[in-house]
Amino acid sequence: DAVRGEAYKKIDAAYRMFRTAYEEKGLLPKKRDPFATPAERCLYAIRNFEYPFPPEEQKKRNWPPFPLTAPWTLLTMLAADHQPLREREERWIAFRDRGEFHRYGEYIHAIAQQFPMQSARRLKPYPFTYATIQMMLKDGGVCGTMGSISARGHNVLGIPSCQATQPGHCAVVFFRHGPETGTFRCEGGQYATGGDDKTGPFTPWPFEGEFRRSKRTSGHEIEFRGIKKMIYHQSLAWGVNYGLSAYHDGTVAHAVYHLLPREEQQEGRKLLHNAIQRNPYHLLVVDALVSSADTPQALAESGKILRTSLARAKGKRGCPTDGLYVTTLRNKFFDRIAKLPLPEDAREAGGVFAFLQAEKCDRQELLQRYRKASREEGKARSSS
Repeated sequence: DAVRGEAYKKIDAAYRMFRTAYEEKGLLPKKRDPFATPAERCLYAIRNFEYPFPPEEQKKRNWPPFPLTAPWTLLTMLAADHQPLREREERWIAFRDRGEFHRYGEYIHAIAQQFPMQSARRLKPYPFTYATIQMMLKDGGVCGTMGSISARGHNVLGIPSCQATQPGHCAVVFFRHGPETGTFRCEGGQYATGGDDKTGPFTPWPFEGEFRRSKRTSGHEIEFRGIKKMIYHQSLAWGVNYGLSAYHDGTVAHAVYHLLPREEQQEGRKLLHNAIQRNPYHLLVVDALVSSADTPQALAESGKILRTSLARAKGKRGCPTDGLYVTTLRNKFFDRIAKLPLPEDAREAGGVFAFLQAEKCDRQELLQRYRKASREEGKARSSS
């Protein structure tokens, strides 16, 4: 239960007094060590990746758990994690020498919402200060702490990982690799208030033009408004599984398209169509196609091309052709079509209506608009 009133004041005063004393005597660091630089992070990951465990131990620990030779888009969670080197090293030694790898900590319920009370429970001289994985393991916490322990622990071992938001909850996501199939996947853990559709990984989207870190020091390193939904990060793995060369070509096509003069971009949509024909899992390209379409007819054309391309992935390992990905694609097209004006030509309206039906659109108002436009306008034209 929460501590309140006079009891809270006394415990808080005692906590602050002892913490200050420990810090002044050098028994508890006043702040975290400097964050690791990008070069330090890379060198550290390579050093650990190349550690020569004995063959039996290597097999037992499934080492290395994730290839550093993976495409760069799957490694950005590692690059974004800037834990200080001393914090990383303590966890690495614990794993290297004792096989210790924490994916969770002590869940302490309501008291975690009162930082001084949580900290006062186990205040003592300690080589690591607050907001470190070591202090989190010592003091415990709730969902945010649990997600942070798991994400930081995974990253120390070279497994791309980060915390993730859910409604009223914090979870964790990470990339996985199946050496037997050669495929990659992005999975979530510690889910509580939803599935992948309700999850937002706390990590930069690799194709953002700018990566803005937050001012917070507690572990959340990017702004809330900068996160992409889970499906975007999953699509990175699926795109690689489908075909890395085609995925890279799609990235180039997207960049070239945005370099075109505005008056040439509608014609330049052919570049984007070619990209999704070669790899239907590039959401960067899909989003550009959807946002740049100026008519519902153009959207329907793009949607048919994407659907045909996606059908070719059926049976290919690590390449879903149903579920959340298809639902996400459909919603993108439905949302955009709903915002654009109806075609004046009844036949064109009928074509869009047929597309909506083929994609199992369940938005009755949108369906009714196009049903009416394709039928009643057709009757009016025939009677005239």
